[in-house]
Amino acid sequence: MWKVCIAAVAVCLLTANAALAAETKIGIVDMREIGMNSEPGKKLRATMESKFKAENDKLDKQDQELQKMRNALKSPPANQTREAFEQKRTEYIRKQQEFDQRVQDFRNRFEKEQLQLTNEVRDWMAAVAKDFSAKKGITFLVEANMGILYADDALVVTKEFLDEINRRWKENPPASTPASAPAAPAAAPAAGGKKK
Repeated sequence: MWKVCIAAVAVCLLTANAALAAETKIGIVDMREIGMNSEPGKKLRATMESKFKAENDKLDKQDQELQKMRNALKSPPANQTREAFEQKRTEYIRKQQEFDQRVQDFRNRFEKEQLQLTNEVRDWMAAVAKDFSAKKGITFLVEANMGILYADDALVVTKEFLDEINRRWKENPPASTPASAPAAPAAAPAAGGKKK
């Protein structure tokens, strides 16, 4: 998308006359900041946490129990028989496989829910961006973290866009969501393969 925008800007500047080129205005928005500080972004995190935190905590506890089993297998008691060791190893393998499957199922449900919530607000966010740009006379509204090497601070409109998103969210969130849809991604998977 950014390459398309840059190409479009280049074409405008190269083919338009000076008066037309002067009308081209670019606005730059840091969407990471929008995701962290906007009402939709905060709502996403709260919604996902309410739906998945308890299960995530349970998986964390199971992961810790498996770690203890792994450690016990690495340093078995000196008086433990070979048969007892094999029994514990077989039990560990079974529990680890069951755990891995639960983690995968959890991740799939988490990602499906996150994607659904994000998609629900995408059109709403696009409409806000369009209205915001029209009010500000912005021709192109672009993402700050998409490879811009330099931009004059005067082009950065993150705070104004954030304020507009929060105002519009309070007044009129997406119709299909009970003020719960996100505009930003939730946390990434934890190191053990679960979501935090």
